[in-house]
Amino acid sequence: MTRRAVLLSAALVLPWLLSTCASERPVLRPPAGQRQFHVPSVDEELFGTWVLAEPAPAGAAVRLRIYSWGLAEGFPLTAGTSPSWRATSIIDRSWTDELGNTWYREYRRGSADDPWSGTAFVLDRVSADGQVLEFISGKTGWPETAEMNPRRNPTYVQYLRRQ
Repeated sequence: MTRRAVLLSAALVLPWLLSTCASERPVLRPPAGQRQFHVPSVDEELFGTWVLAEPAPAGAAVRLRIYSWGLAEGFPLTAGTSPSWRATSIIDRSWTDELGNTWYREYRRGSADDPWSGTAFVLDRVSADGQVLEFISGKTGWPETAEMNPRRNPTYVQYLRRQ
């Protein structure tokens, strides 16, 4: 009788034990009504060091560094080591257009020293070859792609990738 009880227990416990040790992780989904949060890869085109390419609005950093872990720093000098401002950089979404340019909707929140006085909705465009970064910003929401125009948008800034 004891042997039967052990075999019966093993038959009931073994499937449960195997199901709890499964290698698949559960899929996490956002709450109903909310979209999936963008999780950037470590090698996003946006990340890296950028140097100002042309005249820009007052307060634009001469050198911009955007890190993969969500930090953005603006430097007043090309070779400077002390940033004039720091901000968090959260990519809301990204896409590639028909010309191969990569676009990002980025939310930046920083210190009072940053050019946006703390908060900005940034629309970035990285050229297809990965060498030019252009961006425009808004205070109350993300600008539209049609607003990426140096002559018509006073927040337009262009940077070149620094190797």
